[in-house]
Amino acid sequence: MARKQQKPSGQHLAFSQPLTAKGLSNAELLKRLKALHSELASLDQDLVVPSSLDTVARECIAHSLLLHKEKGVKAYLAACLVDILRLYAPEAPYTEGELRDLFQFLIRQLKNLTTPTESHYAEYYYALDSLCNVKSIVLICDLDAGDELMIELFKQCFDSVNSEVPKNVQITICDLLTQVLEEANALHGDVVDTILSQFLPKAIKQRPSSHALAVEVCKASADKLQRYVCQYFAEVITATISGSGLGDSDDEDEDDRKGKKGEAEKLPTDFLVAHGLIKQINRSVPQLLLNVIPQLEDELTTENPLYRKLATETLGAMISEKGDLASKYGQTWKEWLKRGKDRVPAVRISWVESVPKIWREHPELGGQLEPAMEAVLEDPDDRVRTAACSVFEDLDFETASNHVTLATMKALAKRCSDKKNSVRLLAFKSLGRLYDLAFSEIENRDERATDQFGWIPGDILRTLTFSDPSIRAAATSTILQHILPLPKRDDEETQWVDRLLIVMLRLDEKEKFLLLSGLSRLSDRRPGPFETFLQICEKNNGGVIDENAEQIKMALKNTIRLLATSGRFPDATKAAEDLTKFAKANEKQLYKLIKTLSDPQSDLKTTIKSQQKDFLRRIEQISSTIVETFTYFLHAIAFLIVNRSSISPLLKRLQTRSGPEWEGFVENASYVLEFMSKHKPIMYKSHVAELTKALGDGKETQVVEIALHALSRLNKVDSLVPDKCAEVLRLVERVKHFAKSGTTKQAKYAATILALDKSKPGNAEDLVDHLADALEDASEEELVPHLAALNRFARYAPDAFEVKSEQITRSALDVINRGTVPGEVPDDEEEPWVEDANMDPLTAARVFAVKILASRCLAYAQTESASTMAEPVFQLLWPLLSQEQEKYSNPVASRLRLTASLSILKLATLEKYLPQVCSKLDVLARTTQDTCFEVRHGFLTRLLSFLRHNKLPKAVPRFNMVLFLVAHDPEEELRTDVVAYIKSCRMRLPVAARQAQWEHPFVRLIHLLAHHPDFAGDDHEPDDIDPMSKYIRMFIDNVVTEENIPYIYHLALRLKTVRDAAGPEFDTNLYILAEVAQHLLSQTSKANGWAIPTHPEQVPLPNDIFRAAVDAKKNVKTTYLAPEVLEKLSSGKATKVARLNKRPKAPPRSPKAKAAPKAKRVSKKKADKWDPDADDSSDEEVEDADSDESEAEVVNKRPRGPPKDRTKGEKNGDENEEIDKKAASPRAAKKAAINGKGAGKPKGKKAEPETRKAVKGLSAPRALRKRDAGEVSDLEDSGDEKGMEVDSD
Repeated sequence: MARKQQKPSGQHLAFSQPLTAKGLSNAELLKRLKALHSELASLDQDLVVPSSLDTVARECIAHSLLLHKEKGVKAYLAACLVDILRLYAPEAPYTEGELRDLFQFLIRQLKNLTTPTESHYAEYYYALDSLCNVKSIVLICDLDAGDELMIELFKQCFDSVNSEVPKNVQITICDLLTQVLEEANALHGDVVDTILSQFLPKAIKQRPSSHALAVEVCKASADKLQRYVCQYFAEVITATISGSGLGDSDDEDEDDRKGKKGEAEKLPTDFLVAHGLIKQINRSVPQLLLNVIPQLEDELTTENPLYRKLATETLGAMISEKGDLASKYGQTWKEWLKRGKDRVPAVRISWVESVPKIWREHPELGGQLEPAMEAVLEDPDDRVRTAACSVFEDLDFETASNHVTLATMKALAKRCSDKKNSVRLLAFKSLGRLYDLAFSEIENRDERATDQFGWIPGDILRTLTFSDPSIRAAATSTILQHILPLPKRDDEETQWVDRLLIVMLRLDEKEKFLLLSGLSRLSDRRPGPFETFLQICEKNNGGVIDENAEQIKMALKNTIRLLATSGRFPDATKAAEDLTKFAKANEKQLYKLIKTLSDPQSDLKTTIKSQQKDFLRRIEQISSTIVETFTYFLHAIAFLIVNRSSISPLLKRLQTRSGPEWEGFVENASYVLEFMSKHKPIMYKSHVAELTKALGDGKETQVVEIALHALSRLNKVDSLVPDKCAEVLRLVERVKHFAKSGTTKQAKYAATILALDKSKPGNAEDLVDHLADALEDASEEELVPHLAALNRFARYAPDAFEVKSEQITRSALDVINRGTVPGEVPDDEEEPWVEDANMDPLTAARVFAVKILASRCLAYAQTESASTMAEPVFQLLWPLLSQEQEKYSNPVASRLRLTASLSILKLATLEKYLPQVCSKLDVLARTTQDTCFEVRHGFLTRLLSFLRHNKLPKAVPRFNMVLFLVAHDPEEELRTDVVAYIKSCRMRLPVAARQAQWEHPFVRLIHLLAHHPDFAGDDHEPDDIDPMSKYIRMFIDNVVTEENIPYIYHLALRLKTVRDAAGPEFDTNLYILAEVAQHLLSQTSKANGWAIPTHPEQVPLPNDIFRAAVDAKKNVKTTYLAPEVLEKLSSGKATKVARLNKRPKAPPRSPKAKAAPKAKRVSKKKADKWDPDADDSSDEEVEDADSDESEAEVVNKRPRGPPKDRTKGEKNGDENEEIDKKAASPRAAKKAAINGKGAGKPKGKKAEPETRKAVKGLSAPRALRKRDAGEVSDLEDSGDEKGMEVDSD
């Protein structure tokens, strides 16, 4: 080894004591080593004379010292050795073998750096620092044993580092290892393994300091390590992919395709570990993976789905880390995006699970992510859709607001109607949570937040119309937990009400109605099924019953069944089990809490305490498994959106005319208060003083109308006697003023208050006398409020009204018969309807004149003179239904048709008038096919409401069949509403009632169609029959099942054994339609693989519309349908029917509440601002004040004593007298034969008789729909398909 030239002023080592002499004690040796180390450390490398060190250098490398057991000796020896290397640098005074022993010794000493409290820690650090600063450590790179030494060095360094090691020591070790890596010509695989092993999850968790050291070393030597890291992963990944025995096809293994649990175990452990390392390295030292990313990209396109799945997960995790991997590796990013459309669901799921963090950490990539996200939200695999919805479950507000497009949010909202419940629940929860997070911004009128999230409540509310109970339950929970939650404190009434009003600002009319009717419980009938359940639970007494035990147990069982299947609970079976557990628990305190929560007089404080602190806590004490069911139970009984405490804040908002969007607040406050007045006026009981004060001086017209309406409705359910409402009685004169000279609504409500005030009937008499006299000289503008007030007196103060009844009736008929004034003729003479704001006062007066006559009949329904009094009224109403009016303009005729049809429908609710209505039911039924949408919609809405609330108990089967006349309606919404009612009603009825109300009345539908104007005569072409088949198809699609098809088919057969009671001219039509029904039923049975066995018994038919046929056998054998007709029916060719006017398209919905433009006609599915029909419906009968139920809860009440089976001789409502072929008497048969002789082609219906009081000039009822060439449209696809479901996709 070459030596430095000695310098004249060189330093010489003075130490001369031997270190390896025999008999030298440890203490003496340690003393000598200390002295040597002290002197060596003081020598300068540039001044020392190396030859003076030779003896010491040889002694220090002696094996006796290197292998010495004394730690102190080894510590000072290490310090001396590094000094010798320093002083001899750049050449070492040792052979290669000696250097190997020297470095092995030094490396082993590094383990002592672990404990800073070590007595010789300074010497160990001195050795480390010298190796690093002098760079003596790089000598190992030139040794033949260099790889072995490097492996040992790296292992020892990583093992030596912990959290107790000083920071300077860790930095020195890092520099030391970095020097070795940079100096080495090549790195052994074990060195790379040692470094990368520090990135394993277990190592990171157990030795974080070693991991931190590895990170720093890799960062410092990234360029050198890139090639080796790539080689390391290439060996694992490439070898596994190319040599694996796993299937290479997506279809080879079913578990691979389905992505079942356990698939990861099929991959080699090293392969999985390698991908975990890649993710961790990317998190800490991404620059190491420069050449590894392309390998993962290749893995994304391999045939085996397990590899693609793992690569997708790995790259997804890497992209989500901080950095710009997506931009640096653009092709890899594009390939990864494609995995969102991978053919294997498991891969798509892995892709979706990576999205949330990428979205959060790299919002700039959102634009490229969203198309794929919208696709996976509609993925055919429900697990993928579940994962996609989960993305939004934890998405933060900032990301959702600023980096998620509205289109993606809307795609998420569609999942609320998903066919899988798990997907629906996640979608509902995610939307509700995001709206809750955004509400503070929406409240502050942030435009971005409003546009992005303000629509969510409306979309959720619309799902309440679906027939699936689980969807409605999820929607209800979302609204009550996230959109409109109860406040946490009971003194936040104003904030609670304001939140409701803010939510309503972004709702359209239908959504507002669904909110209040479906969720507020204001329109629920009380006592309802839940109150009945509670009463029976109390009687059941946990099973300990003194009397009528069997009856009570059976009643409890039936009530539980009805409740469980009522549509309030997502799982009927579990609900029934949980309700049974509750009944057995017999918790008296819970009974009390339920009564408190369902009491409309409970305030917000009581509701919060009863719900949050008492009810659910006690339910959980019974069983934690029933908490979910009774949460839904709570939603169904408690007033959680609006209650008594809401009234004061609502009244204040109603009178506030300032602030942002105050017009919308006033409109919505008015809407809520009006709804409360109509459905739950008892809530106003403690607010009479506020309502009285709100009357003020009458200048605030809207406020006065709402206050009067509330007081009038409250007066119905809780009379305003002096001790309860002294304030109102002191203002009787004020009320009289409104009745005499107020607006239409003010006059009507004021008149109602006075009419119901039995304490001073003279007030009503005086006012009736005044108004009756005022009619003669009143202007058209004054006529409307006068007639509106008189209508209320006719209904609720008949004695006072009767004094002037003749005078008022004459005036009313005069108004009806007046000629058309210019204001009643629209600019477009063909326009069928005019909005309230543009309606002429005379038209409104005509409407109230008709209503007065009907109200008088309603008031005297229980008297002996009822029929006599009603006869001329019916003679007036029936002609008004005609659509071929010449006396009135189109809008006026439409208004009168709607008013007349609703008046007849009201009269039908009373048993006294039902025969007169049923005698011309076909005329009334065709109102559902009126050419004016508003008439059709208004009539159908009222009919559905009456059916839901069982207001037509004696005629439910008849009117159920009327609903099927909407089959040809061009408005899908009308057909959807009807189908929703049919499905939900049938679902809730027991089998016997279902048969009585929906299946047996099928013969009435056929009879109704046989009398249809479009089917007049008995000589029909195929084009005449095909439209009729659509009504029957609608019945089959919504009523016929595998269980009832034999029964209905039997009814169709039976129709050919009877004749039409109305006359022989309808018999042929009846038989033709019977054969059409048989044919369509046979088609349905074949399409569904159903059998149609012979019905075991002969079913009797109703004798009010049928008579026994003279020759039934001949009818049965005769075929009335020509082969070409059957062929046309089977082919399903396009159907041509008369044109019905579609509803005008409404303007697009604005995110902010705005009034519809007045200049353009816009039909609305709600009561108009004036709408006397809608208002009157709420005031029909005192006993029905709280009877209206939710529009979304289409529950038809079970009739009393339904037949258990439709067998011969049993009775059913108004069909209690049935016809049987065997029961026809000879006399009846003879009479039928005589009547049948003159049968021929009918000449059409005769004109209706008119009385002196009837309106002159009204044409007789004829076919209600023209079928000339100019009014024909192809409506084959207007909604008769089976796929027209209310349910989700």
